Amino acid sequence: DWARQALSTAIGDSDVIVRRNVARALAPVSRQVDPAIWRAALADQDAMVRVAALQAIQGLEGIEELSDILHQLLEHEHIPTRRAAIRALSLQPQTDSFECFLTVLLDEDPQVRQHATVALQELTGELLHQRPEAWRWWFEQQLT
Repeated sequence: DWARQALSTAIGDSDVIVRRNVARALAPVSRQVDPAIWRAALADQDAMVRVAALQAIQGLEGIEELSDILHQLLEHEHIPTRRAAIRALSLQPQTDSFECFLTVLLDEDPQVRQHATVALQELTGELLHQRPEAWRWWFEQQLT
């Protein structure tokens, strides 16, 4: 417990190498880490800190608490950040991410688009591939 607390404090360290290593070190205990700590790591300016945190939270129960920042990261200029964010969201797709998944289907990166497609398929049980217009039509049909 003291180690987890020390790592949680160190995520705000001024040394980027420390922050990178902390994000990786917290992965095995990710379920016991306060969401505020993950928010700090996900908002880090350093790409490797963000990606390490995104990898650490994949499959994390309660990921919906982080969905707002994960949605923001889907628009990040750094492709590996977008890949890791969509992967984290696609492992536990939530209905409130539907619009984000549709937007991400237009991403320049094929891996990002593929993860969005998988998330939409998991969420809906439908197989509409990487076609945003088909997904939007399906969604509108559900509302009527």
